[in-house]
Amino acid sequence: MLDIGFIGYVSVAGSLPLAIQCRNGSQVATAPSAAPSYSVYPNGFGSTMATGNLGGSDTDSKTGFRTGSLTISNSYTAGDLYTIIFQYTESNNARAAIGTFQVV
Repeated sequence: MLDIGFIGYVSVAGSLPLAIQCRNGSQVATAPSAAPSYSVYPNGFGSTMATGNLGGSDTDSKTGFRTGSLTISNSYTAGDLYTIIFQYTESNNARAAIGTFQVV
């Protein structure tokens, strides 16, 4: 699993830009078989807060670069840190990346 690290701060009712560079097992940028999905988890990882998909085609013609956004509804709590896991498949291999963001 790739570690994206801290993505940033976002306010309630704001929008968090999401981006991932899909890679193969050798860490080379690779177009995934389908649009990457994501799941957002609160502290404690009890259940998902949100799920969705990133764009189905390469952004700015950059191989494997997929983008999207996450709307932060009032179900998120200011001050809390959230974890987001991106998942995609390349050449029949499941890949994932993990990052965090904080609601302010």
